[in-house]
Amino acid sequence: MIRVLVVEDEPPIAKSIKSLAESCDERVKVVYTAINGKRALEYLEGNHVDIVFSDIKMPIMGGLDLARHIQERYPQIVVIIISGFQEFEFAQKAIRYNVNNYLLKPVSKAHIAEVLKPAIAEVLEKREQHMRSLLENAVMNEITQDTFHMEGDCGVFLMYGGAYQIIPDDDGMLGIQDIWNVDAIEDALKSYFDNRESGFCARGRNPAELAVIFFTSDQARIREIAEKLFSGLTKNGKIAITLAVWEELSKPGNIGNILSRLRKRIYKEIKLFSSRLIIDGTGKNEMVWNSDAQQAELLLALKTKQSEAIHLAVETLVDSAVFQSARQPDLELCMEKILLEYFGGLFDMNQLSEIKFEVQSAISTSLRPTELVEEISKILYSWVTYNASQKHDDTQNLCEEMAQYLRQRYKENIRGADLARHFGYSSTQLAKIFKNYYGVSVSEFVNNFRIELAKTIMQTNKKAMIKEVSMDVGYNDQYYFSKLFKKITGMWPTEYQRKLGKGTF
Repeated sequence: MIRVLVVEDEPPIAKSIKSLAESCDERVKVVYTAINGKRALEYLEGNHVDIVFSDIKMPIMGGLDLARHIQERYPQIVVIIISGFQEFEFAQKAIRYNVNNYLLKPVSKAHIAEVLKPAIAEVLEKREQHMRSLLENAVMNEITQDTFHMEGDCGVFLMYGGAYQIIPDDDGMLGIQDIWNVDAIEDALKSYFDNRESGFCARGRNPAELAVIFFTSDQARIREIAEKLFSGLTKNGKIAITLAVWEELSKPGNIGNILSRLRKRIYKEIKLFSSRLIIDGTGKNEMVWNSDAQQAELLLALKTKQSEAIHLAVETLVDSAVFQSARQPDLELCMEKILLEYFGGLFDMNQLSEIKFEVQSAISTSLRPTELVEEISKILYSWVTYNASQKHDDTQNLCEEMAQYLRQRYKENIRGADLARHFGYSSTQLAKIFKNYYGVSVSEFVNNFRIELAKTIMQTNKKAMIKEVSMDVGYNDQYYFSKLFKKITGMWPTEYQRKLGKGTF
């Protein structure tokens, strides 16, 4: 519903505007009429309104003063001024106060319809922007933020591409935007919705996470849309997708709490390298992975300090976990037992924590069993052969080679596992070495390079389409590119283009 406030001191005219506006569009509802600007502001203090129709000349407070107050306090409201005066100065002031349109009395249905169409479009755009902000805030902070009035019920999904990232790591999934394409997922959702439904998605707290919220009045649609989305995301088999569903209709203000509970549910039930739709008590009465024999085998291999033996034992362990459909927490617990038993008497707590961090990072970011085997094998071998006095004189050359590698392949879907294979280290070791040398993570380095390149493209072609610029520098998701551009440069790409066009740089 589009909520409209009419501010007019002549009741017959107010009644006419109400009737004309509601007859123009079935979504429009005039929720209140006020006799002057003061009464209108009193109403706005406790009620949500999308559009205000206001006369200019009224007692106590006129339309332009009202527009000024609305601009200052309620910038999301669209204001349309109606007046019997044709003086140009009124129109100039109206524009200054962000008035959407300016009508002269007497108004007709055609005139009302003409100004309502862009006004409604602006309202819907602002609602979408607010919903994105609400969802992103809930995703990042797990708190409610409902500064605008949000109507209706919604369904909520939380998804993970690959494993659950228990260890914060923005390098391990570098380039996953090729898979987590928000624009593409929203397009897919639109194809599943009926004409009364709408939805949004947002990137999560780490590169593997994505959240979806969609408005519907039918609880049965939650399962229907979840199954369609899950089927669409998993049909290509690129990576394992885990999609957790909140089975009940919810209010937008409760999104943060729901996402927090879905995260816990995903971590408890996520399977290694296996796509899964978590709904209606999934995970009950499942078999527990027994890894005693594989643990003993890996402990023996570590004592040999032989790379091939360690690799073979890790491979046996991971194969067993995958074959028996082990959950991610099962493998993490298994590896923690092995680390404590073998390294517990060799290293101090800080070093043990570092080994555990590296192994958990490998589990969190590997997309395939072979990647996980390679990562854990390299980590374990590097620590069983660890020499505290060893020196890394080749650090500068290694980091410069990595930087050159990243610059040359900036458009590719480069991941930590790709770097590990190319340079012969584990991805966590490379990430640590690179960040210590350059002061930024691998993904930050690539993102900074891409954004600088985007700025160069826009400087060369001031009329370049943002979507095309995004694609040119390696981002298939225009929305993600725009947010990243704003984070790095302090302005949106469109704002940067406007300043280029005006020559204000």
